[in-house]
Amino acid sequence: MRLIAPDAGLIVVREHTMRRILFVMWTISALALLAPIAYGQGTGFPIPPENPTPFDPHGRQTGFGSDGYKIKARMDLRVEVQREDDENAKKDAESARKREEARIAADPQALRERYAVRIKESVIAKWDGHGATPGMQCRLKLSQLPGGKIQRVDFLECPYDSAVRADLEAALLSNVLPYAGFESVFAREITMAVCFPQQKCK
Repeated sequence: MRLIAPDAGLIVVREHTMRRILFVMWTISALALLAPIAYGQGTGFPIPPENPTPFDPHGRQTGFGSDGYKIKARMDLRVEVQREDDENAKKDAESARKREEARIAADPQALRERYAVRIKESVIAKWDGHGATPGMQCRLKLSQLPGGKIQRVDFLECPYDSAVRADLEAALLSNVLPYAGFESVFAREITMAVCFPQQKCK
């Protein structure tokens, strides 16, 4: 150790303690000098913004500052609102369908009319009218089994030639008529008229 004699008296100071004090003072001075450089001042480099933009010019996500989280929150809210709107629309459509089915089920005549429409739609969907004279009707009788499988086709008043009849009969025999939901008005024999195209048929 060494002795230092100030005016107030002699104070014994350990050498390594003095070195430690000097090192701390030097460190503080160095940090004070380097602080402006660390933040880009006087270096020519821009100082980063407090709230960096979360998307680059091409719309790609780069990170989130406070502004970025606000944008993401708005986007999430829009998606959630759209999802709720879609779900509500589906629920409304389903409710309307169930109300219509309940109304028809409570009215046997309405159910029979709906059954006839569905059968005609099923027949039209299977036959493309190839070779038939446009607007010319053909009356026929269909014999079906429970479940809708057509068992037989009889032509009543039909001006179609044999080739068109054969094509129509093949299309009908490969078809299954509507059955589920119409059990109470099911008929084994159905008389109907077909023609092609439908917009020219009465």
